[in-house]
This record gives sequence, C-alpha cells and structure tokens, in this order.
Amino acid sequence: MTLIFSYENYLNLKQKINKLNHAYYTLDKPIATDNEWDALYTELLKMEELNPSWITADSPSQRVGGDILDGFIKAPHTILPLSLDKAQNHERLQKFFTDIFKELGRAFKVTLELKFDGLSIFIRYENGVYVQARTRGKDGVGEDVTEQVRTIKSIPMTISFTGVLETQAEIFMPKHRLNELNEELQVKFDKEIAAIKSTGREPSKEEIEKLQNVYKLFNERNVASGSVRQLDPKVTASRKLDAFFYNVVISEGKEFETQEEMRQFLIEQQFKVNEYFYVLDSYEEAIEKLEEIKELRPNLNFAIDGAVFKVNEVDIREDIGYTAKFPKYAIAYKFDALEATTTLEEIINEVGRTGKITPKGIVTETDFEGVMVKRVTLNNYGDILRKGLLLGGELFLRRSNDVIPEALGAVPGTIGEEIIQPTHCPSCNSILVEIGALLYCKNHSECPAQSVRKFSHFVSREAMNIEGLSEQTLIKLLDAELINKFSDLYFLKKEDIAQLEGFGDKSAQNLLDSIEESKKRPVKSFLTALGIKNVGKSKSEDLISNFKSIDALSEATFEEIQSIDGFGDKVSQNVVDFFHNEENQKELEIFRSLGIEFESKEEAPKEGLKYSGLTFVITGTLTKLNMSRNEVAAYIVENGGEVDKDITQRTDYLVIGEKAGSKKAKAEKKNIKILTEEELMNFGQ
Repeated sequence: MTLIFSYENYLNLKQKINKLNHAYYTLDKPIATDNEWDALYTELLKMEELNPSWITADSPSQRVGGDILDGFIKAPHTILPLSLDKAQNHERLQKFFTDIFKELGRAFKVTLELKFDGLSIFIRYENGVYVQARTRGKDGVGEDVTEQVRTIKSIPMTISFTGVLETQAEIFMPKHRLNELNEELQVKFDKEIAAIKSTGREPSKEEIEKLQNVYKLFNERNVASGSVRQLDPKVTASRKLDAFFYNVVISEGKEFETQEEMRQFLIEQQFKVNEYFYVLDSYEEAIEKLEEIKELRPNLNFAIDGAVFKVNEVDIREDIGYTAKFPKYAIAYKFDALEATTTLEEIINEVGRTGKITPKGIVTETDFEGVMVKRVTLNNYGDILRKGLLLGGELFLRRSNDVIPEALGAVPGTIGEEIIQPTHCPSCNSILVEIGALLYCKNHSECPAQSVRKFSHFVSREAMNIEGLSEQTLIKLLDAELINKFSDLYFLKKEDIAQLEGFGDKSAQNLLDSIEESKKRPVKSFLTALGIKNVGKSKSEDLISNFKSIDALSEATFEEIQSIDGFGDKVSQNVVDFFHNEENQKELEIFRSLGIEFESKEEAPKEGLKYSGLTFVITGTLTKLNMSRNEVAAYIVENGGEVDKDITQRTDYLVIGEKAGSKKAKAEKKNIKILTEEELMNFGQ
C-alpha cells in the first residue's frame, strides 16, 4: 500500500516534534514518552524519504550531523567579543561596587549569573533561521562550527524574531554524560589492552602511549571544545552536548533597557537559559549569593568556575565606561579550582565483598578546599594505565560529591616508577583473575577480607541495621569460627559473645537484642542485606516494589526482571543466578524459619498526627534539639510525615540548622516554607 502524506501534515508533524524537543531539551520538562517521540520521528523520516524536497534546516532529522568537513573556516566577528576583568577575592569585588557608585553617584542594581566552564559560542539568526555558529577565537576571528553546533538539540534552529540576531551561549557536557563518555572510552581502552595481552605478551610503552592518546580522559574543561572541534559533525552529535544562552550581541531593531529584559527576550525566543539568575542591590547581597553558589557548585550537573556580575541598566553602562581591556560595568568572580596536584606515594589494594580488587592511592598530604587529603580513588588498574599514573609521580586531583577525591591523570612530564598490577590476593594470597580491566579474588568462601566485607554489608544500616556489629567485632566472630554464613548470626549464644575480647554479659546481651530486633526489618532491607551482585538499596526497593515478596522474586524469570526500568542483562542474570543457587535456597529457608520478613507490608497512612500528609527535607547542622539528623527524620516519620533527601515538587517544608546552604536558597526560590528546629517541634501549636 502506498502511503500519501500532505505537505501540511508534514509541517504540523515537524512543528509537533520541535515542540516536544523544546520541552525535553530546553525546559527539562518532557511532555511525551520516548516511545511516543520515536513513533512521531519515524513517521517524519518516512515523509522525508518520500518527499526529500520538503526537508529544511529546522527539521529534527537534520540534527544527526552531515558530511565530514575538510577543515575549519575562519569566521570574523561582527562585534569584537569582550573579555571581563576578574575578581578572585572579596576585596576586589567590593572595589567593583565602590568604583561604580563613585562613577554614578547613586544606587544601582547588578545581575548575578553563573560563570560556566565550557565553550563560548556566538550564534547568528537571520529571518528567524539559524545560519551560523562560531567560536570566540582570538583577534576578532573565530572558527565556523555551524554544522557541529546544529547537532545540539537544546539550540533552536528557528525563532520567532525575524531581525538579525546574534546570541552568545556556553556549550557544555552535563556531568553525568561526561562520566558516561569517559566510561565508554575506558571500556574501549581496556579492550585494546586485553587484545594485546591475548597474544601472549604485555603491551609496549609505545602502544600504551598511543592508546592513552586515542582514548584520552576528558574533563569538564576540555570536553566541550574537543567535541565541537570535530570535523565529523556526527561525532559532535554523539557527545550529547547542551547549551545555556546568556547574552545578546546584536538584535536588529530591538533594544533592551536591562539585563533582565534581555534574558526575558531569550526565554521568549525559546532559548535555554540557566535558572540561577539574581538581581542584587548591594555588595553584601552579592557576597551572600556567592556563598550559596559555592555550596551549590558540587551538586550542579554542569561545571562552573565562578559568577558574573553586570550592571543591570544597559543605558548607564556607557557612562561607567571601559578600561583599555575590559568594560567597567561587569566583572567575573573566579572560584578556587576544584582540582589540585599532589604526589602518589603508595597503592593499597582493598578486597570487596564480591572479591573485586580496588586500588586506593596514598598521596602526599594536601590541603584541598580546606580538607587535608591523604587518599585518592583510582578505580581499577585499567584506569591507572590509561591515566598514565606513576608511583612517586605527580597527579591531578578532582573533588566532586565524593568524600575521597579522584585521580584525574598524571601531570604532564612527571617522573616516577611504573605501577605493577598485583597477581595475588592481599588477603588470602589466591591467584587473582583478570576480567577486563578488573581483578578478582575467586576464593569467595575462604578469603577473610571478603567474609568481613559481606558481613559488614549484611549488618549495615541500609540492610539489617544490627547495632554493635562493627568490622572489628565481625573479625573476632569470624576468627572464633562462631559465624560462617549470615544466618549464623541468629544462632549466637550469650556465652559465646561474652568470651570475646571487649565483651561482657551486658554488652553481649545488647548485641543479641539488636540481632533479634533486626528480624523486624522490611523485606526490601533484607533483600539489600543478601548482597546480590550489583543489587543495592535502590534496586532492592525496585524489585520488591514489582514482585512484593522474596518468594515471587525467586520464581521470576530473566525477562520479567529485565523488564524493570534500570535492570540490564547483567543485573537481571545476577538476580536469577542468586535465587537458583542451591546453597542460597537453603539459607533462605533458614531465614524463613527465623521469622525474617519475606513479604512487603503496605503501611497504612498515619492520620491525625501533626505531620500527617506532609513531606520534609532537612539541611544544615542541627544543634538545638540534642538529636541527630537521622533521629529528627525518624521523629517526623513517627508523627505521620515523610522525609526526602532533596527538594522536589512534593516538598512542603525545609527544616534548617546552621550552615543551611544551597537547599535553603532552592527552597526560597521555589517558595517552599522554611522551619527552624524549634518551629518543627512546635509545629501545629
């Protein structure tokens, strides 16, 4: 059957998909499912295949990247791009405010925007159509990257404004995508190394250096530039970049009175702007906002290296004037770098509960953002090789949300000793098995380190929450051969525990009481405790939410588990294998006989209590109530409320202690009510 499409249908479909793309990529508010979008996009491709003359530059199909270019063409700027003066301390920022006040002789407002750490791009529209993108470059000349930038889906191809418009945007890669990209490159690097080793020899220094260059590690600073400056636009498209617009350079027939008005114009033209934008009256307000942004910084999904202040009123900017290099009406406040350098002194190999060997780096003690750093994350030996790390050599550190910083890579030209991959388990001396870039001790039943880690996980707060079973106590129980498998904990006798060093009758009884209390833990916590590979707290909750009981889960097929969002082949197979293992089945029957919870119990909503139906978030250091944050959270739940980690649309109240930081700012922005510790306790009175 021949399908007949009208041109009007095509235009409507194109408009609909572009609207969906705007909601998804610009507003971050999807209004259609992936399947719905796929169906519409497939229909569009069919129309264009049958009617190629209909295709225009604003079609969603033109975002995938075109032909490989021969090189980059020089592109002169219409107006010379301005650089901003920099402030790296409060004194310089205060001088900025003071100088402007002296110049104007009156009060004024400034805007504060985030200073993005990406690639600055100038984008031109004519007659409402995207026509060019160029880099900043130097001496008034950039490079034409029109085809590469066309692939970035948050950048509109058409706008309603029909005059000549030049905008300025910052292109960046979201942090989660950067992590994915580096993981993808690491996998490719590991495969190349494994292929060389499969021939019976170790890779040469030259081969390693070549692969390090091909699969080099990207960071937040170089990934945007490296992705846009690709001669093949399809490579740029594959990087899934994003952009924030923040400035209008040329707007034919359109003038703006304030920076606020300019920003609103960008929003009306469906450009993506960043939500963190403030209009301030004073230096004191500026300092307060800077501190809030510093706290926000590690939790943002994009890199920033400071904040930009501009006088809000456009018409007085010329009165304020320029220096030989910079405008006086704006300044960039630079934050301290989230990177530092130190020396790698030693590597300690830790054994996890699954037998995985994880190298930890011991470095020369370094003051990093006010924290003395002694250890760094090294991930695995493939990662060490790819980053070119050397013992005794200097390396770059990066701090993110993790307590322990990550080694980013070797400082170029550093000297040190080659790091040798271990061959035997540091705990039981078994020969290690290499699986890809990872090393494993397969002596699961007799490796002391694995046993301790497994039991530590089982008794942890997120699992069975057995108080009093520290790692040292578990080692004593294992050494005394009082426990071998998890269920043995529930058969311990008071006299057995009391004979251990550091225990008496009272402490032994307290431990037994804690073990007995753990039988009441919900089934999702029990499933977490079992330690199925790659199944932590979140995935355990997902499994119980879908299957409701251990029995139903144990009978689930691979396909049924795989159908759950976030469950890939490996995790699904791990779950199936665990429940089909005969020893695990015997252990589960023992747990059943002990009265451990095997089914999900729907809790009846607590009504009539003072926090009933309300959701709270807690932030800051709590000092007024003589209660820890966990105890306050438990108190809220006991009185009918719910406690979330982060502020969302369902948050009713934010409870603040000292140094509340970014969550307080976010709550104020969203008009969420804020409670002090005392107000929480006096709630409803």
